[in-house]
Amino acid sequence: MIPFDHYQARIDAVRAQHPDLPYPEVMLLRLVTHLARGIQEHIDALMHAHGLNSTAWSVLMSIYSAEHATDNPSRVSQAVCLSRPHMTRLTDELVAGGWVERVPSAVDRRSIDIRMTPEGIDRVRAIFPQIWQRYGELVPPAGGGDVAALAEKLRQWTRHMEQLPGADASRCNEVNK
Repeated sequence: MIPFDHYQARIDAVRAQHPDLPYPEVMLLRLVTHLARGIQEHIDALMHAHGLNSTAWSVLMSIYSAEHATDNPSRVSQAVCLSRPHMTRLTDELVAGGWVERVPSAVDRRSIDIRMTPEGIDRVRAIFPQIWQRYGELVPPAGGGDVAALAEKLRQWTRHMEQLPGADASRCNEVNK
């Protein structure tokens, strides 16, 4: 991962040419993007030992957290912002790995759902202590109140972005096609 100083220097170079650059906003958005990529790299490194990556982990968590550890692939792909082809390929890999299985939908007999296998559930539960430790390592020690306050501010920011025009969640799959 390239140190953030690199990006700050680039932003500063643009600012020198364009003094009207909304510096605090650009810096904040770049910091958030940099953090997200760094988090993904750390999760990928941990998941590699389990034959997964951060995207597969997100898919598994989406299914695991659903009622009866079963969900519709379209809903999962939308929740984790995957294109349909990518979701299909990832599901094939998770099925081959014994994490999930395809089952007829209980709601619509024409469609297929994805359900965690008992082995998949056990394997996910075995990963929890490792991933939770990694989450703790990724958040700087600041005391519970500071982390909770930051999380609330980020929730407010998320709600704000969700209200902006063009933030329709269904567009996620269109963008990734």
